[in-house]
Amino acid sequence: MGETIDSKKIRLVKYIAAMQDEDFIDLLGRLIEHTQSSEKSTRNNSLQPIRASQSIADMIREQNYTGFDLEKFNTLIMELDIKDQENQLLQQLTP
Repeated sequence: MGETIDSKKIRLVKYIAAMQDEDFIDLLGRLIEHTQSSEKSTRNNSLQPIRASQSIADMIREQNYTGFDLEKFNTLIMELDIKDQENQLLQQLTP
């Protein structure tokens, strides 16, 4: 399965703790700071709403929602004439 994230972190911390090259440590610090600020910027940009507000009416119009015809559904149920004593069909679907 591979190395876990915690073991990777520990390995990296040990590696950095043993490092004696100050320039490399500075470079690594800048790289981490840059990565964190880039990730934060990406998250912030990704979570921006497309619009200032969204209404149900807008969604209905945009998705061409026509609604649910309960009368037609009930007629279909009557035509199928399914007999289900004590929810046997549902019990067959449950593990």
